[in-house]
Amino acid sequence: MSLDKAHSLLSQIHEEDWSLTHPEGSYASHHWRVIKLISKGEKTKAFGKYEGLEDLVSSIQAPIKMMTFYSILPGGELHPHRDLSGAFGMGNLRLHIPLITSPRLSFQVSGKAVPMQPGELWALDTSYLHSVANHGASDRIHLVLEVEASPWLRQRLPPLGAR
Repeated sequence: MSLDKAHSLLSQIHEEDWSLTHPEGSYASHHWRVIKLISKGEKTKAFGKYEGLEDLVSSIQAPIKMMTFYSILPGGELHPHRDLSGAFGMGNLRLHIPLITSPRLSFQVSGKAVPMQPGELWALDTSYLHSVANHGASDRIHLVLEVEASPWLRQRLPPLGAR
């Protein structure tokens, strides 16, 4: 995604659009916020509020199961964990498009830093241990998608074993 498109999406987000990711339970935190755009393969009402998403969705030739703006506020942390929803072994992948990040953000996969930059597209197999911590002074916002690992997507991935 171009930085211009990333900035355009950001300019359309308003503070009242956000809701807490986990308002209750063991993962409850006021540091994690979301705007759900696609849930269980269906577009939400919020999807139509953001110009440019339709073009992005049509460019990804893989069924999209989930699409969300994820925000982690300064001081927010998510402990090391694994998810099956974006596990390649289960036929899925999680895609991250950073919109806002900072050098003080720590995103780790299997103990290694992943230096995502705005506008880049990253594929993450969430069966690997991963964590994030925002030690910076500003919000971190990513557009996150969970997609089926279609032949089109598999062609764009590095070969197995690549480092």
